[in-house]
Amino acid sequence: MVGATEPDTRPYLKLLGRVALHDCDGRDLTPKSRRSVCLLAFLALQRDGQATREKICGLLWSGRGDEQARDSLRQTLADLRRTLGARAKQLLRATRDTIGIELGELRVDVRIVEQMLAQGNPEAILFAADHWDGGLLEGLLSPDPEFDAWLSIERTYITEIFVRSADVALAVAVRTGCEPDLHKLAEYLIRIEPTNEAAHSALIGWALDKGNASAALRRYEACREAFRRDLDSEPPLALRRLAEAAQNPQREALSRQASGRSLTCRRLPSVALIARPPVGPPEFTNGLAGFLFEELVGALGRSHSLALLLPTHPDERLDATYTLTMNMWVEERRLQASFRLSRNIDRTHLLSERMDNENLGIVAESLADLDRIVSHVEYAIATDHRQAGKELDDAYSIWLDADRLTESFRSHDLAGAVSMLHRAAALDPGFSRPIAALASIQLCQPMANPSSEVTSLSFSGALALAK
Repeated sequence: MVGATEPDTRPYLKLLGRVALHDCDGRDLTPKSRRSVCLLAFLALQRDGQATREKICGLLWSGRGDEQARDSLRQTLADLRRTLGARAKQLLRATRDTIGIELGELRVDVRIVEQMLAQGNPEAILFAADHWDGGLLEGLLSPDPEFDAWLSIERTYITEIFVRSADVALAVAVRTGCEPDLHKLAEYLIRIEPTNEAAHSALIGWALDKGNASAALRRYEACREAFRRDLDSEPPLALRRLAEAAQNPQREALSRQASGRSLTCRRLPSVALIARPPVGPPEFTNGLAGFLFEELVGALGRSHSLALLLPTHPDERLDATYTLTMNMWVEERRLQASFRLSRNIDRTHLLSERMDNENLGIVAESLADLDRIVSHVEYAIATDHRQAGKELDDAYSIWLDADRLTESFRSHDLAGAVSMLHRAAALDPGFSRPIAALASIQLCQPMANPSSEVTSLSFSGALALAK
């Protein structure tokens, strides 16, 4: 069973819900001072368990001068040592510049759950559901605006990890018909995220599948109350249709609709792709929007976790979980593109984040190097790549080497890359990136060689390769 280990004598730090620190014998070691609690929690969540004194002072005493802040830190550290008693020497370490805790000497609930989720054990998220006791440092009054800003980011990150993992596990439970896991995971998701559409859909859909219309309607009413309370809106259309199905007096039709809904309950996030019309000389832009659009579809289509790819009109983008918007323009004969990945909260609220590399110059590497785009989608929805055989692995490696070679943008490097890309394409005919790279090199040769010009023939050749 997950979590079943030999007796562990290390202290246990609980950061989910109200903060608590207990020794192995149950003795309460929780600091009384707010700043001592914050210091302990902050260090426990650092990758190596330590931070510079300067950084800690900036988080907990941002409004004080350097000397005053450092003196306050020394007092807080002394208070923490007194609270830990005999454990202090084992747990705490301090130098002139840094303060840390020995992570190997302490069990931390957040780290335990993260490690279990990282193992990919199907029971890990169920264990996490049992141990979820509220958000990170719930109920703690932040002593400083800077600490509050840090805590907000950490809360969002940890919640996203848990929700993402539970979403995937819930999809499996719906697909396999495992009722105990389905209910446990859905209720867990609703505790974390009261307006989680997948969780409500799973619970309502399960009731419909069992022919229990009254239970489905009760679930829907609870769902509607959450959406009205938290988002001041009605539930999404898919959930409203489930409620309509529950009101259908024809049990046979109800059962059929429920059976169909059991597939959509596994709702993995969908992505809508929107290509804005490019702006610039026709020889650069004619047809390129479609070229990029198709390559994006191909790149994202190689992922397991996208239930649906929606090439859609901008007015319909809120029907998808994520929207990838692409804009293009020309500046001094250099075609550029920007991408925005957006997560849809509901039909009136949109949370957007800008790509790290906002302006991607479409030169030899840019059409082939869509990893940045894919990785951002992966970050948001835990994309799981398909397992590849040796030939596919070799094709990817050759493409990657060729892609790196093109970064110099020198003519002889581009020529070498062309040969490698042809080999990669031959190894895996379904792998679109080598073909896209060949097309982009053909398009960009004039930029690498100023004496040549972009012609309609070269552009047609590039599009032919792409298609």
